Amino acid sequence: MELKPKRLCFTKRYVWEVTSEKKIDVQEHQATGNCWIKCATFITVSLMSMGTGAAELWMTPALPHLKSTNFKFSVSTEELSWIISLFNVGEIIGFLLYPLIIDRIGRKNTLLVFFMPQILSCTLTLSAENVITLYLARIIGGIGYGAGTVVQVIYVNEIADKNVRGLLISISRLAFLIGCISIVLVGSLASYDTMNLVVLLMQPIFILTFFFVPESPYFYLKRYSEEKAIKSLSKLHGIDDIKILELKINDMKEGIIEDVKSKEFALRSLFEKKRHRRAFFIVATLKIGVAFSGSSVIAVYTQEIFSYTGFSIPPEYSLIILVAIVSVGVVPIVLLVDYVGRRAVILYGSIVCSLSLTVLGLFFFLKMYLQISDLSSISWSPLVALIFLELSSVALLCTSFVISGEIFSSQVKSTALSFLYIKTKLLEVLMKLYFENVVGVFEIYGVFWIYAAACLLLCLIGFYIAPETKGKTLEEIQMLLN
Repeated sequence: MELKPKRLCFTKRYVWEVTSEKKIDVQEHQATGNCWIKCATFITVSLMSMGTGAAELWMTPALPHLKSTNFKFSVSTEELSWIISLFNVGEIIGFLLYPLIIDRIGRKNTLLVFFMPQILSCTLTLSAENVITLYLARIIGGIGYGAGTVVQVIYVNEIADKNVRGLLISISRLAFLIGCISIVLVGSLASYDTMNLVVLLMQPIFILTFFFVPESPYFYLKRYSEEKAIKSLSKLHGIDDIKILELKINDMKEGIIEDVKSKEFALRSLFEKKRHRRAFFIVATLKIGVAFSGSSVIAVYTQEIFSYTGFSIPPEYSLIILVAIVSVGVVPIVLLVDYVGRRAVILYGSIVCSLSLTVLGLFFFLKMYLQISDLSSISWSPLVALIFLELSSVALLCTSFVISGEIFSSQVKSTALSFLYIKTKLLEVLMKLYFENVVGVFEIYGVFWIYAAACLLLCLIGFYIAPETKGKTLEEIQMLLN
């Protein structure tokens, strides 16, 4: 194949020669020799998500220890609410910090930078002798994990093929769930200090492997290193043909040029252009809907919920059964995102999630409002409802992550993701901080029913307005939004 004549594309910062040849499907020309590097890269990047999951769900097994009168220092109810919420406050700070360095030092180095507060947070948690130290540990951990999560999504979207992009982002969410499951299992069976030590030991697994991960070719092009970009692209996609590589690089150059032209107007463009406004509204609606699944709040109090059911299995073992079943069921759930499409997962996931919350609310309505003393015949129902709630919320969470990575153009992606993550985490902070206050007003069954109605309504709106992005390129998705 011969390259066609080239045309000059330039902005104030970039001057490149870009071929005018028609775009082709690069995947048809891929070699298979280096594909293992791509697989290893995705697995390595996903390892950070394990630590994020463990840190995010740390409060679930830690709560009984912190409430115990035998704990090494006293923690009041108000202080517990702050310990639960401050991790999300740290995540918000991380979302504000990562844009300052991601295009200066690269995606890979940015992930490494934000790995340091993760280590510091685990160390402080393990050695904490007072509440203030725990506050600091949660905030610092939130900074590291929050920024790392967003950069991870950006990195994967830049290096992944369109046909597996959703699957690869879902794999990172699967690793997140593995981290959640690990901390719950260890916390249920081991001491408080052992649990914290396990979280700390998760970190070296990521750092020892991540040094060998290639940098994103997009970053190299932005730093005028076309040769490095070609080498990175060749490793990541297993492409040996230099002409095919040059065509792919040319596509990236055009995308970067367009990005630079509008970068200073990114915030203005996000709300002025119809496709950007629509994308923002779609993802915002879905993420608020996922938040109202209540999974992040309910997860903290799961063991306490089991203690009120009167189920014959002790609460800590009910929790283990829950995470064990979810850990097995989550694998096919994650694969559904790329198999049946994003919109189908949103529709059926929201229905199952809403029904699960309704069943939970009904059980506690019978127990607390109607004061039916003998509910032994249905004492198993909260466990079953929580299993379906967790599986459906995982499906919705994975889908919202996939769509948020696909639906925005490169011009506004960083700005839009920052806004959306900050908004979502602020909502989570408020939901966690005032959960017990809201329960005091509406009772626990009322809270479950509010969550059920809000989750179903918001996700159905998202289903109605969202385009199907399965198997489409980022350019095709932008055309659909118009």
